[in-house]
Amino acid sequence: MRQHPLFAVFAALVLLTFTPAPAVSVDVLQAEMEPLDLEIENQRLILVEINRQAVEQVQFISEWAVWWTKIKTLATETGTKLKKNYDERIKGAEKAASLLGELYAETVDQQRFIPHLGWHNAATIGQLIYTLKKETAEWTKLIASGKANWFFAGAGWMTGEGIQTVIDGLEKQTRDIQQGVRDGTYQTFVTGVGWVSVADVRNRIAAAEARKAEIQRLIAAGEYTVVIPGLGPRTRNQLDAEIAAAEQDLAQRRAALAAGTVQITRPQTGWADLNALRAGLDEGQKAYDVMKTTVNDGIYTTWVVEMGWTKRIDLENKVKELEATMANVQAALAKGEYVAETPIGWVSRKGAEAAIDNLTKQLNNPALDQAGRTYLADQLKKAQKALTEIQAVSVYDLGILALEKAKYSRLITDILKLARPDFDKRDLERAQRQTIIAGYPTELALWVKLGEANLARLRNARTWLPG
Repeated sequence: MRQHPLFAVFAALVLLTFTPAPAVSVDVLQAEMEPLDLEIENQRLILVEINRQAVEQVQFISEWAVWWTKIKTLATETGTKLKKNYDERIKGAEKAASLLGELYAETVDQQRFIPHLGWHNAATIGQLIYTLKKETAEWTKLIASGKANWFFAGAGWMTGEGIQTVIDGLEKQTRDIQQGVRDGTYQTFVTGVGWVSVADVRNRIAAAEARKAEIQRLIAAGEYTVVIPGLGPRTRNQLDAEIAAAEQDLAQRRAALAAGTVQITRPQTGWADLNALRAGLDEGQKAYDVMKTTVNDGIYTTWVVEMGWTKRIDLENKVKELEATMANVQAALAKGEYVAETPIGWVSRKGAEAAIDNLTKQLNNPALDQAGRTYLADQLKKAQKALTEIQAVSVYDLGILALEKAKYSRLITDILKLARPDFDKRDLERAQRQTIIAGYPTELALWVKLGEANLARLRNARTWLPG
């Protein structure tokens, strides 16, 4: 665990003791200077705490910048995957166009049924290829310009341009904090002090030092009026009441620190006491464990660029479904029962062979006239063509199914990668909350120390009064 820079300061302060004054006669200079010295000392401690919080915030912001940089990398990969998906679809359409060229058509406009694509002729399949290429070009332009909109777990819908804007904003926040510390404009909330800037503390230190110089000048010039330094006119009862109130306040501060009930504030958690911070840490761990279980069980839902919202178990079921379909197609092919749309209608290899056999027998009829013979010969030619088309269509069908299976198999391995930003975000939030919890005693020790310093000042002032 890193030792906070305030620890050494606090250790030194514990060793400080106040020099007891005589029961009646008091060193006026010491009594007047002591609260100013304490003010300077306390303000320097506050300045240390402000700097600690500034360093902490810069660290937190840099961790978020790393997280958003990972999202930026994922956005680049998402664009590449979308382009690959379009390339695969174009390749499938071009294969369909090649298949269409092999299929029989009586006219140019006649449409043939293409598995996975439906009814097409040369014109419509060309239009499909043109549309896919146009969409590819449009997406490529959007991706290159950073305007493509993707969904990322833990971030939502974002464009590359938007992600860069967030990263630039985080870097600006870091620069602003660092510049603010340098020029004194950086402001934060310190428990027991309130909202305070570096310049405020520096000014208070300068004012206290200026006041010390002025007191020395007044005493040297003989112009100083004797009162209880730092308090003004006081009766014993008034001072005793102030001491009692300070003792009660200090006891309450110590009790609140021990119980963890004092609220502190951070941009990451808002106002919360130690108990709430720990409870939030526990709740975050439970949510993390639930998410981890859903990912391991395959029921974690995420957005995949190729198909939208999905779960790993759905992808695995799709692969099994495609494997079953391929097995059915191969079994039908082996039995000669695979059916495709051909020049003689929807038939299998067995059906085409039966048609050929039947037409051949009819052609062998010597009583057949010329018109009938011509018709039957044309039908026989179509039936023979049907056999070759069934083979071509089945090869295409199995090829497309294999491509689909490969795509879904690939997506299965992408699920965990796509869920990673959510894991990283939860890890980052948990680590920052742990850092805040670790810093809680340091900040509250300063709060208690301020109460102790106030009580010590009042007790020392009490020596100025008789009785």
